[in-house]
Amino acid sequence: MEWKDIKPLKENEAREIVKEYLLNHRLSLGEINPDNLPEGKKSPDFVIKEDDKVVGYCEVKTPAHNLNPITQLYQWDTTFYKLRRFLHTAKKQFGDYDPRHKKPWVIIFTSNHPQLNWKSFTDNIIGAVAFNGQVLRDFRNKKFLADSDRDLLSIDMVVWFQVNYIDRQKVYQVKFFINKDRPLLAEVEKLSNRLKPDAQKRI
Repeated sequence: MEWKDIKPLKENEAREIVKEYLLNHRLSLGEINPDNLPEGKKSPDFVIKEDDKVVGYCEVKTPAHNLNPITQLYQWDTTFYKLRRFLHTAKKQFGDYDPRHKKPWVIIFTSNHPQLNWKSFTDNIIGAVAFNGQVLRDFRNKKFLADSDRDLLSIDMVVWFQVNYIDRQKVYQVKFFINKDRPLLAEVEKLSNRLKPDAQKRI
């Protein structure tokens, strides 16, 4: 199979993958009914629960890795801006639902494209695309990066699920970005420990 033939995960597929993963790690996700929200307000996708106790809020994001129709190449700029926009949208959703930030805010990215992976998000955090110690594309002087850094620094934890592009339900890699400057750090670290892959069962 060529990279261009990989069909990106659909939103409902990603949500089911995340649900199953958390259930396998003794956590659950409670749906948030958008009809119960005040007018004009948004919410994350789920409430994370442990034994019916709320331990965080979760937003699932499913970026697609699409070819540029003109160049027939994957564009660094497109991927970079897309991930930052997802962070901005998620911050708004969390802020509307939990304005006092009482519980950890968790974004889970899912990707089944080998070229859209944890390295893509690491580059996004750093602000530059690098390979073998050489900077290939530098975004650090861009205003949008400084503006969206505030979004990134408001999120307690970002988790990256790399999904097999053939078996579209199998998560084979899980990576964590934990914001260590947040006041909820102890709760976030406890939650991240629960989410780490379990060698005794399916990841």
